[in-house]
Amino acid sequence: MEEGYFISNNKKIILAPNLEKLDLSIDQSNIITAIKCNSNLKKLKLSNGHLNQLSNIDIELNENLKSLSLLRIDIQSLNLNEKLEELECYIIEGSTLKLNENIKKFNCISCHFSKLELNENLEELKINNTKISGLKLNKNLKKLNCSDTNLRKLELNEKLEELECDFTKISSLKLNTNLKKLKCHDSKLRKLELNENLEELDCSHNMISSLKLNNNLKKLNCEINKIKELELNENLEELNCFDNNISNLRLNNNLKKLDCGFNKIRDLDMNENLKELDCSVNAISNLKLSKNLKRLHCGVNNLRELELNENLEELNCFDNNISSLKLNKNLKKLICFGNNLSKMELTENLKILDVAFNDLKTITLNEKLEELNVSDNKIEKIVINKKLKLLKISNRKNKNIQFDNSVNNTEVQIEYSILG
Repeated sequence: MEEGYFISNNKKIILAPNLEKLDLSIDQSNIITAIKCNSNLKKLKLSNGHLNQLSNIDIELNENLKSLSLLRIDIQSLNLNEKLEELECYIIEGSTLKLNENIKKFNCISCHFSKLELNENLEELKINNTKISGLKLNKNLKKLNCSDTNLRKLELNEKLEELECDFTKISSLKLNTNLKKLKCHDSKLRKLELNENLEELDCSHNMISSLKLNNNLKKLNCEINKIKELELNENLEELNCFDNNISNLRLNNNLKKLDCGFNKIRDLDMNENLKELDCSVNAISNLKLSKNLKRLHCGVNNLRELELNENLEELNCFDNNISSLKLNKNLKKLICFGNNLSKMELTENLKILDVAFNDLKTITLNEKLEELNVSDNKIEKIVINKKLKLLKISNRKNKNIQFDNSVNNTEVQIEYSILG
């Protein structure tokens, strides 16, 4: 049986003959300069804890090794055995690397390889944050991450199911039939034609002006583009179209999560299944909440009134023109600063309340309230409860506010200042 060992601090340490898995961390007390695998070793992981330099190691693999992981290791050449199936290398010095025939999974992150030749059996490949400028895909590849590279074009193989090509210079991309998941944000895309099998798409931070959705798409992030119109398919469940030029948006019946903030929307009709909605910074004057909505952000609109549903747990309606607001019993967090509220009755489960810049004269805390901001109101007295942890009040309108802490709350932090 072939003997295995590693050399640490100029000392030779023999590996157990039957050892199948070895994980070594290199630091000041364990400076490894060489390693030789024993015959039975199947998985080897080397990680360098030094932040300022790479470790230079002479590595001799055995013929049975199936998984190899190298983190911050300086190797100029590496002879891979034929049975190796998984290879991970992070921050590796080198120029070229040729994979053996059996490798199915290869992760090469922040490496200095400029050229990479793929084998035919490779199924998963990560080469993000590398200098690679050209890449020819093999026919069996199913999953590819080539984000933050110098790629300008990419031709997809038919079996590819998942692709991440964020932060590249790719300006056009033709999707293959089997692709189900695509992330291509922060690229140079001006248009994108979807295939029928795509289920998840992140094309945010591009220059796309129109987008036609396929029937199978369930999750879409197209924020920060130039889209003016967007017709939803029936299967879409999550949509983020933040910061586009959309003026009209009709929801499908299956949508559960929507962020359409920073658009030009005036009217928005909710479906019954919607649970989360962010429609901040639009021109909405009327909003009817669906019964299943749990989270709503509708700040910076033209709302004068808002009727809450029973299931709402979080509401952010800052900078509107709301003069009265009846809270539901399930509400836990309310941000409503910058409105015209003159009175408010807190419900029993509310824990966080920001009602600054309103016209409140009195406020009665419930027993569960933990955070309260009542800055710039007309309140003369605050009766502190037992669970309050943070009270913010900067008062231009009344400089003689009184604090009642008869419950002896010793943990409350009061941020009190008189301005103006």
